[in-house]
Amino acid sequence: MEAAFAVWKVDGQAAVRGDADHVGPAHPWVKDTPTPDWFHGTAASHIKVDDDFASVTDPSASAARRHVLLDGWFADVLPDLNQDNPLVAQYLVQNAIWWIESAGLDGLRIDTFPYVPRSFWHDYNEELHALYPHMTDVGEVFNSDPHITSFFAGGRENKGSDGTYDTLLDTPFDFPMYFALRGALTQHKPMTAIADVLLADKLYPHPERLVTFFGNHDTKRFLSEPGASPAELHLAFGLLATLLGMPQLYYGDEIAMTGGDDLDNRKDFPGGFANDKADAFTDAGRSPAQQAMHTWVETLMQLRLHTPVLQTGQLQTLLADKDFLAFARTPDIAGDCMTTPAAERYVVVVNNSASPQDVTLTTSANTVTGCAHCTSMLPDGATAQVIAGKLQVHLPGQEIGIFRAQP
Repeated sequence: MEAAFAVWKVDGQAAVRGDADHVGPAHPWVKDTPTPDWFHGTAASHIKVDDDFASVTDPSASAARRHVLLDGWFADVLPDLNQDNPLVAQYLVQNAIWWIESAGLDGLRIDTFPYVPRSFWHDYNEELHALYPHMTDVGEVFNSDPHITSFFAGGRENKGSDGTYDTLLDTPFDFPMYFALRGALTQHKPMTAIADVLLADKLYPHPERLVTFFGNHDTKRFLSEPGASPAELHLAFGLLATLLGMPQLYYGDEIAMTGGDDLDNRKDFPGGFANDKADAFTDAGRSPAQQAMHTWVETLMQLRLHTPVLQTGQLQTLLADKDFLAFARTPDIAGDCMTTPAAERYVVVVNNSASPQDVTLTTSANTVTGCAHCTSMLPDGATAQVIAGKLQVHLPGQEIGIFRAQP
């Protein structure tokens, strides 16, 4: 089963508030440090982070470049903790233990993950996982390149300019998929952009753990992207519910909230406060547009909840072109309807064009070989049938079809 967990945010810098865009007065430690080397630099004299993650991922990168990334102050305002100081490292581990014990957490969201030495993350995760073997931590590696994001994933030692380490991180967020989804659905890039990210799953020790999403608290709301529409948000949720990985939903997207750049993307969810004019926590309090999106998301999540293979099955891409993406989810893509007829097998087809389309999928040399019957799992007008050994799919404009494929 997938993980669902309470999460506490952790990062490698100290500030009154946890986000670089909303920093208040400096942390008291900045004026009165516990030790002289508690931070890299001081408020009056420090370097600013001004480098990409390749200064660590590239084994040939210079120590000077790496120093800017690992020792600089993020956004020039967040004091950078010195994890090479054993007291700082011990404090951060003990602080995490305090929060886990006090709040009953079973998950940690680790902010700005690449800006902290991997040697520290190895020791940090080694100790926390020994104490809490069922705890999950998810790292933010805000980058569109899966070669970069996979470098910081735990489960394998990777050689970088800082040495060879396994961070022991359970999983990073799937930022490459975030960029691909936004690009294909709101910027009308080819659907091959999504397929290309799926091809990169082999870079990760555990691609099934990747946290997939199409928006969060640091990004513009999906519907506030130029030209984005509810139909495209409809598709985004459909893909989030069916792709490999653990989906993350950002509050308010399920009722089609809008919001520009931070802080505009963090408005209160309507309802729950005495003076609110609307209460979107209830069916009656939602507008027709809000209710339509909420019903769609609820339908998808219920389908995923009751379909184990959509949670943990393997993924095989069947087709990708400008407007279409099709893939299968099944426990083992090496089998098909002839060799493993009893296995759960689902085919997902996305039409990103505005007009109804028919698409033909081959059923040879893939996991749907021998499948003769396809049953639609959604009441959305999508149909599929096998004719002369081909899977013929009809989709309305900007729609997703999810079909159970059987012998």
